Amino acid sequence: LLFNSLSLPLLQHDPLEYAFVGRVLFEKRTLLAYTVLQSDSGFYCPWTHPPLYPALIYLTYLFQGHADFPGLMRLITPWFSLTTTFLVYVLGCRFGKNTGLIAALIFISTPLFYFGAECGSIDALVISGLTLLLTLIVSTQGSIKQLGCIQGIVLGLALWTHSQAILFIPLAISAIVLSHGW
Repeated sequence: LLFNSLSLPLLQHDPLEYAFVGRVLFEKRTLLAYTVLQSDSGFYCPWTHPPLYPALIYLTYLFQGHADFPGLMRLITPWFSLTTTFLVYVLGCRFGKNTGLIAALIFISTPLFYFGAECGSIDALVISGLTLLLTLIVSTQGSIKQLGCIQGIVLGLALWTHSQAILFIPLAISAIVLSHGW
């Protein structure tokens, strides 16, 4: 996964779009440049994409000192994919280590997810947000106020990944009801 993500060029529309927007943010040095509209080239980054991924790309460009090529940006999605795979393993281990291992292997070997992880697609961030949210719902204990605050913060961060994360709200409510009751 790491070898492919670092050695294969960005070829898909979304990773190229996000890399370009991260470059614009790097050049302008402000998140206020988001959303990007360039009338001369016809490039338009839709407002329906929250700015977490472009902001992370911007930070990698800051760290490497330039935005001439993607470089470190290509490590964002593999990192989210691998950490989410570990989270799936930990969740599965609640039912035994073999279950955790099998769950993690099935998760990381899902073809579309794996392909997206190695080509810089945003899917790993969105899936990571949902997995972390569901993990917090089913695995944590404490006062209702503390849990609600922590789960709300994670849900808010997940909503910054992609517009489709709006679907996490009914999923989170369902998970809370199933785990903790009304």
